[in-house]
Amino acid sequence: MKLLQMTLYCAFLLFITTVNAQEPNLKHTYKWYFGYGAGLDFSSGEPVPLTDGVTDIDNKEASFVANDDQGNLLFYGYHNTIWNKNHEVMVGSANYGASESVTQLQCIRQPGSLSTYYLFHIRWVSPYWNIYYSIIDLNQDNGLGALISSDLLLQNSSQGIGAVLHCNGEDVWISGKVYWSKDLMTWLLTENGLELTPVISNDVVQISYTENTSVNIIFSPNGTKACVSYLSGSGTGAWGDSSFDLYEFDNCSGLFSNAINIPHSCVYGINFSPDNTKLYAGSVFDCVGFGNGQNNEFVQYDISVFDETTILNSKYVLSAGGHTAVMDMRNAPNGRMYVCDVDTTREDYGFYKLGVINHPNRSGVLCNYLPDTVDLGGYLLPNGFCNQCHLYGLPEFLPHYFNGLESTATIEKHVQQDNIHLYPNPVIDLVNITHTHKEKIHYRIIDLQGKIHQSGNYHTKNTKIDLQHLPQGMYFIQLESTTNHNIFTFKISKL
Repeated sequence: MKLLQMTLYCAFLLFITTVNAQEPNLKHTYKWYFGYGAGLDFSSGEPVPLTDGVTDIDNKEASFVANDDQGNLLFYGYHNTIWNKNHEVMVGSANYGASESVTQLQCIRQPGSLSTYYLFHIRWVSPYWNIYYSIIDLNQDNGLGALISSDLLLQNSSQGIGAVLHCNGEDVWISGKVYWSKDLMTWLLTENGLELTPVISNDVVQISYTENTSVNIIFSPNGTKACVSYLSGSGTGAWGDSSFDLYEFDNCSGLFSNAINIPHSCVYGINFSPDNTKLYAGSVFDCVGFGNGQNNEFVQYDISVFDETTILNSKYVLSAGGHTAVMDMRNAPNGRMYVCDVDTTREDYGFYKLGVINHPNRSGVLCNYLPDTVDLGGYLLPNGFCNQCHLYGLPEFLPHYFNGLESTATIEKHVQQDNIHLYPNPVIDLVNITHTHKEKIHYRIIDLQGKIHQSGNYHTKNTKIDLQHLPQGMYFIQLESTTNHNIFTFKISKL
C-alpha cells in the first residue's frame, strides 16, 4: 500500500510539473499582428490575412502578440501602445514605451501563471535607450487586461532583446546588452518574478567596430545557440561593414560562449531553422534606400557542425543585389519561415506580400525560398501610407514552440499555382516544361543531396530538357525567372 501511495504521489508531482511547464503549444503562435495593420492567422495551417488589426503608422519594426491555449487573441502591441483582444487600447498602456520604432520586443507569460505577462521593451530617457519591463495583468478591466507597472531593467542599452526557454522547461532567459559593451547579459524570469541581477558573459562580443543601437538577439529553437547582429556605426554609410556573432548558449547557466564572427553587409534580420541546423541572415532596406546596399544578401549557413571554417564554407546565397533587402524572418506553426523581403524593382516594393521559405530545414536551393508570395491584402490609404503591409519586423515568440517542426508545404503546389506544367513524371529521357512566362528562364537539375547535375537557360514557353544521362532516382527541377528572380521548384522521378 505504501508503495502504491508513493507511486501515486510521484505521478501527481509529475502532473503538476507538466501543467506548470512552458509547454510548446503551437496555438500560442497562431495569430500574428505586425507592420502597418497587417496580420496572419495560422489556425487552418495556411496563413490567412487578418484585417482587424490597428494601423499604427509609427510602427516599422518590432511587435508582439499573446494568444491563449486555444489560439484566441489576448492582446498585441508595438513599441508605444498595446491593444486588447477587442482592438482597443489596453488600460494603462498608451505611450508606455519608445516614441519611435525599435528592433525587438518580448512578451512572456510568467511561469506558473495564466494571467501575468512580462513585457520587455525599449524606452528613450535622454541621453540613453533603456530596457524596461512592464507587467500586464489579464484579470484587470473585466478580463481585457491592464498594464499595471513599469520598471527599469538596463540603462544605456542597445535595442536588442532576446528570449529563450531555460533548460528546466519552465523559466525563461531574457537577454540584452549595454550599448558599446563587449558583454552580453541574461536575466531569469521565474514563477517568483524577474531576477534583477544579470548573468554576464564577459568579453564575448567579437565585432571590431562600434555598433549601431539596432541589435537583434535570436536563439535557436532548442536553446543551444544564439545569434546577435550588429550594424556598424551610427549611420547608413557605415552599415556595409557590419557582421553578426554566432554563439553557443548554455540555457542552464545563461552564458554565451565560443563566438564565431561572420561578416554580412547591412545585417539585420536573422533566424534559425526549426531543426537548429541552418542559420539565415538578411540585409536592411535602409542600405538600399541610401544607395549603399549593392552588397545586400539573403543567405543560409549550415551550422550543424559548430566549426568556423565549415560554417563559412557552407554559405548559400538565396538572393542578392542593391535592389533587395530582408529585414526580418520568423518560423511559423506550419513549419515554414516567413520573410519581410523588399525588392525595389517591384511597383509596391514587395510590402504587400511576405516571402516564404517552404522548407527551412533543407540545404541550399532545396529550402525553396519564394520572395513576395504570401498576400497580406494590402492597399494604399488616402494619406499615402500602406495598410495591411509588412515593413521591418514580425512578432516575436519563444523559439522552443517551433523546435523540430517539419514543413507542411508541398513543392508541387506552388508550381501549379503559377501555371507551370512538367510532364511526363516519372520521366525516362525528355521532360517537357510549359508555362506562361515570356522572360528568359534559368533551370537547374538538383539531386536530394543538393548537388546540381545540370543547368542552363531557355527563352520559349515550351521546352524539352534531356535527362537520359541521369541515374535513376528522385530529383528537383528548379526554374528561376531572370527578370524578377522568382523561383519555382518541384520533384520528378527519373526512371
